[in-house]
This record gives sequence, structure tokens and C-alpha cells, in this order.
Amino acid sequence: KLLQTANDLRLLIERGGRVDKLDSQPIWGEGVTMEDEDESDMDVVLQNLKKFEQKLRDTASRDEELGVDELDAGIRKCYTEGDGLENMNSVLRMRIASRLDRFVGQFIVPINEANCRGVSQSSIWGCMAAAVWA
Repeated sequence: KLLQTANDLRLLIERGGRVDKLDSQPIWGEGVTMEDEDESDMDVVLQNLKKFEQKLRDTASRDEELGVDELDAGIRKCYTEGDGLENMNSVLRMRIASRLDRFVGQFIVPINEANCRGVSQSSIWGCMAAAVWA
């Protein structure tokens, strides 16, 4: 699963930050015009994303696991920590954050659904409901 996440992150980088078909326009890459300052910040973000992708691959190759919270924190660090990112244009930061939050959400939502609506929890609540109505 971790290797698939790394592959998905690579695709996200190559597609200019387009998470899915809801994103009609890329936020980086070919055809995207930015101020020089924003462009240098975006270069740092892209370098950070590529480093994080490699970290995911390295972790997978060692058969180690990465928790959802670590995945989320690692992705957030890609656009909040780095050379000059503390002064990043707030609109650009929000656009990047929105896309990357949706990217991480694609992994978190299925896990949350399985935990919240899993067979064991559903059967517990079903038994409780039956006891209350009996």
C-alpha cells in the first residue's frame, strides 16, 4: 500500500497537482504562470514532495509501515517547511494545501470508513439497538 501511495504521489507531481478530474487546471508545471517569488517557492515544494516520495519508497523497501498521521504530517511539511516557505504567498499556500489535503484524504477516508463502519462496530451497534428496542 505504501508503494502505491508513492506511485500516486509521483503521478500527482507529474500532473501538476491535479488530484482527480475535479481539478481542471494544474497548479504547477508547464503552462502555469507565476510570479518569480512564487515560482521559487513552488520549486522548493516540488523538491520536498519528491524527497517525501523517495522516503515512502525507502520505507516500503524496508517493509516498515507509515501511519496515516505520519503521512499527513509528511505531506504538510512539504509545503510548510523549507527554504523560504515561511514567507510563501498565502493564496498559493492555500491552493497547494487544498490539493494535498484532498490527495491525503483519498487514503484516509477508506481507512476511516473501515474503522467507523466496520463489521465489528456495526454488529455492536446493531446488538445495542436490538436490546434497546426489545
